[in-house]
Amino acid sequence: MKFDNYIPQVNSNHYINKPKIGIIAGMGPKSTGPFIEKVIFYFQTILNFQKDDDFPYINIISLPTPFSIKETIDKNITLFDLKYSLDSLSNSKINFIAIPCNTVHKYFTEYKEFTNIPILNIIDETVNFIIQNTKDKKIALLATASTISSELYQNEFNKNGLSLILDSSIQEKFDSLLNMIKNIEFSDEIKIEKWLSLEKELITKGAKSILSACTDLSFFLNKLPFKQKLICFDSMDILAKQVVIYYSKLANIN
Repeated sequence: MKFDNYIPQVNSNHYINKPKIGIIAGMGPKSTGPFIEKVIFYFQTILNFQKDDDFPYINIISLPTPFSIKETIDKNITLFDLKYSLDSLSNSKINFIAIPCNTVHKYFTEYKEFTNIPILNIIDETVNFIIQNTKDKKIALLATASTISSELYQNEFNKNGLSLILDSSIQEKFDSLLNMIKNIEFSDEIKIEKWLSLEKELITKGAKSILSACTDLSFFLNKLPFKQKLICFDSMDILAKQVVIYYSKLANIN
């Protein structure tokens, strides 16, 4: 019997009968696993999924698109890489897509045209969540220079009467920390020391809350062995939660 001709009898709970999710991660590579873990965690805590076959089909792509902290992102290569991944997901009968990378969302209006599949927007989801969950009108933004220069968060915050703490000294410290996070030759102790220095300056500048808009930073902060002094809104965590909420709507789960 050829496998192509084999169609088994499946029950209504089989993944083939449920909405299917596409994830384009890998930007950077260390953030892929933690994002998927968050998605699974929210399926368990929000929808009370417990058995293995409760969970949906998730097609995960780890996309190693070029990135440098100091250099300008190559738009053409980035869009080419995203189109390659989106084409792959389009062939997998995916119902919606999430891309846990803030930086590439500067090209969102362009790459969303590569597919008819809905793509959750991490910027919109994050800003909407913050508006609904804080009265703090001034939040420090920690993100790559490319994300900040795109002004995506600044524009959305301004529309909603919020402001962001942006400072060249803070950005310099963040860039240095991000370089350490992405390289294994730096010890955890050195990274934590760098973070504590950055946290101290953020507090000095009047920050009570931060927006972690970098998936590599989210990965690092989640591993800290102590509680942070600042309230942290994590764009990767927010997107993971919205993946589950969006799925529940498609699957008609109350």
